[in-house]
Amino acid sequence: MRDEPNSTKPCCGSAVFLAVQLTVTRAEDLINEKRDVLNPFCVVKCEGDTVKTKVIKDSSSPQWNDKFIFYKKANGERKPITLQIFSSQTLSNTPLGEAEISDFSDSEGQNLTLTLFQKSKKKDVADIELPGKLHVHVCSSENLSEF
Repeated sequence: MRDEPNSTKPCCGSAVFLAVQLTVTRAEDLINEKRDVLNPFCVVKCEGDTVKTKVIKDSSSPQWNDKFIFYKKANGERKPITLQIFSSQTLSNTPLGEAEISDFSDSEGQNLTLTLFQKSKKKDVADIELPGKLHVHVCSSENLSEF
């Protein structure tokens, strides 16, 4: 998460920022093929920032309701927000799936149900859809102090 940018017009250009408020609400029907116990958390990546939700112990349908605010450049290429779900384990975290949000331009806000997938390591092979869903709420504004 970033502090609010000082200006919407930097000295060398006319970048406009977009404030995006993302609430990672919950996940459902998560499956870990390696273990019976799930301790899920969600990692969110946006514009070089990485944040994570709290770990929910022993749940395949965790409720987080964790809210984050990001500042994105509104002009030029809009990179998606990436969400990755892991199960916290003693030695390493086990990936349970990931999702992306490409459209975050709705100022009224929208509830999204995202399908989880495993990204293919090969460019010519499709991503693999995984069990489980991720529920989020996303809204945005060019008024950087709105949230």
